[in-house]
Amino acid sequence: MGVDLLSLKNNREAWFNWTAWKFLLNTAREFGWEPMGTVINLKEPPSPRKGEGINYLEKQRIKKRAEEWDKDWDGSYISNDDQIVTDSDAANLLQSLTRSINNREFLASINEDSLAVIKDLMGFLKNGAFRIS
Repeated sequence: MGVDLLSLKNNREAWFNWTAWKFLLNTAREFGWEPMGTVINLKEPPSPRKGEGINYLEKQRIKKRAEEWDKDWDGSYISNDDQIVTDSDAANLLQSLTRSINNREFLASINEDSLAVIKDLMGFLKNGAFRIS
């Protein structure tokens, strides 16, 4: 289990297991990322993935769920609730991860797999805003 990320601009997808996702968020915070908090999009329910369709009733169900959550949504990045990371938050996340891989001390403290995970997310973040599901 983990998080599926879906770009809002070009439907590019990425997946990270929970351990990797938490590592990425913690690393970004360590290098200056100040999370803005995710948002629940009330105007447009999640778009269908390739080969899937969302019928009218499903769109209404998703919108109703989002409206209920919006009342006390905490901005979490650690759930699969179709929440959105905004363009500016994604850009700040990318900047922080860039600082991390430019830090020699940090690079010496991680393995090649961890570096690959950081670079994978950095490539994805260049697309801007995305949905976490």
